[in-house]
Amino acid sequence: MAHVNDKYDRAGMLIIEVYLETSEGKRDEVIEIAHANVAGTRQENGNLYYTHYASIENDTEMFVYEQWKNNLYNIRDHTSSAHYEPFAAKRRKRLVPNSYGITFWLTQNDADFSKELKLASLNPVDELKKSDVESDEKRMIIVDVHYEAKAGKREEVMELANWIMHGTRNYKGNIRYAHYRSIENDTGMFSFERWESREDMIWYLRSEKHKEFIQKLKPLIEEDSYKVRMYEVDEMTFVNRSNRDFVKNQVN
Repeated sequence: MAHVNDKYDRAGMLIIEVYLETSEGKRDEVIEIAHANVAGTRQENGNLYYTHYASIENDTEMFVYEQWKNNLYNIRDHTSSAHYEPFAAKRRKRLVPNSYGITFWLTQNDADFSKELKLASLNPVDELKKSDVESDEKRMIIVDVHYEAKAGKREEVMELANWIMHGTRNYKGNIRYAHYRSIENDTGMFSFERWESREDMIWYLRSEKHKEFIQKLKPLIEEDSYKVRMYEVDEMTFVNRSNRDFVKNQVN
């Protein structure tokens, strides 16, 4: 399982999602040079979660997922750190031009809704309270899921994940839905979702398609490894606007 700091109250946390595409045949090289940066970043002040994932849909795309205590100075220090700068320079040479995209989100104070859920029943949504489903506010929802395939079963898990991805993207309110494989071991998996509202997400979780996915997934993954976290978020528009110039000048 990838590094997760569970001791920090995740209300008011920064979530950063990064998408990039490597040049043909270069993803393994990017993965190799990423390991030192991942290890160094996890030791930085304010870091709660940081790792790279590889797309299971093709051989070029990658996803970087970060969680930080709400302090932009931590991010500034990270991008100028001794382990990040050489990594970024090496990675830049291996990326498709203009493929790097980054977005910042700020989580809201919604402790019940942000709780960790386990795969204790056929459908994880059964563990949610009624108050978790109903809301007067329409905030975007981010869902991250960590799970571990049983030894020798990750190929089957990825095949199943590809099936659910393409169907889920057509559901009302879905903005982003993808599964990725860990670059740190041969069993780790991760999925990332964005929904327009909690109502949209809940309707999907109650769907027959999602129930079928969970039913097929359960025998392929390690018991108690399925960890779900859900966050209500606001986009940090001013940060994202300023980062477009950073990405344009320093990355793409």
